[in-house]
Amino acid sequence: MIYRPPESDAPDAFVYAGKSHAELKGADLILTYAANGPDEKVAKDMSLYFPRFVKVDLHPRQHTQ
Repeated sequence: MIYRPPESDAPDAFVYAGKSHAELKGADLILTYAANGPDEKVAKDMSLYFPRFVKVDLHPRQHTQ
């Protein structure tokens, strides 16, 4: 697993439309996904309706001590 959207933990949420975007720069991998829920929840919290972007670093930096 590379990433688990935090919205997945809500009992009535659903997460879908995961996609990678090779054309975008700024990380090794940039992903988008959509999170949604029942109509009454979305009506109260419109932030659920917009896609989320996630930057993934496939080669984590080594920490030196």
